[in-house]
Amino acid sequence: MIVLFIGVSLFFISLSLHIFIWRFSIPRNQRRTLLIIFILILVLGMSSIIIIDTIIGLFKINTSILLIQVIHIVLLYTGLTLAYIVTYSALEVDSPSLVIINIIVNNKEGISVKDLYRNLTDDMLLKPRLEDLSKENMAIKIDDIYYITQKGANMARLFNFYRKILNISASGG
Repeated sequence: MIVLFIGVSLFFISLSLHIFIWRFSIPRNQRRTLLIIFILILVLGMSSIIIIDTIIGLFKINTSILLIQVIHIVLLYTGLTLAYIVTYSALEVDSPSLVIINIIVNNKEGISVKDLYRNLTDDMLLKPRLEDLSKENMAIKIDDIYYITQKGANMARLFNFYRKILNISASGG
């Protein structure tokens, strides 16, 4: 039970710090900053636990069991962190599906396909993604032309390789 309590507590401390920082200023490289926050809290938290246990015997058990519990806490925390960072990616920029859902939700009487197409502009769908690619250094814009960077090419190769393994086409089928 202590593993669950500590792992989840450290995660919520990290999440709280993340929310606190974002309320004042959203960092340019959000995912990297998130990783730094979550890794920092893990290191500080686990160091504190080991120091506290050494001083007052928090776990009141022998050192070999403490090591196993520390490993379990790290694994739990890491799983929660990675799940959150993957989920957070969907929050950074609205997905096309979420944009469509929000347009439909805001039109109580429904919306025709024609009006839906009129609402789906490049400002809403294309520009935010191009800006993200530039921010993440996956593409660069020179004289209104986008060029892929090595980082972007590597990412594309990785995803295309994984799609090929799963036998998934770019259209999802």
